[in-house]
Amino acid sequence: MKRRLRAAVRLELLPRLGPGWDIVINPRKALHDADWQTILREVNRLVSRCGNS
Repeated sequence: MKRRLRAAVRLELLPRLGPGWDIVINPRKALHDADWQTILREVNRLVSRCGNS
């Protein structure tokens, strides 16, 4: 679970955020059963909620 989340953050979140961001992600149990596309979609949703889309 942690490995897939780290990969999604590295691919989707980090390139789109500028310097100066500290982000803490607390995954829920549903992440354990989520497929790769769902994880990517949720990470992208997180980026849009941060104001950087």
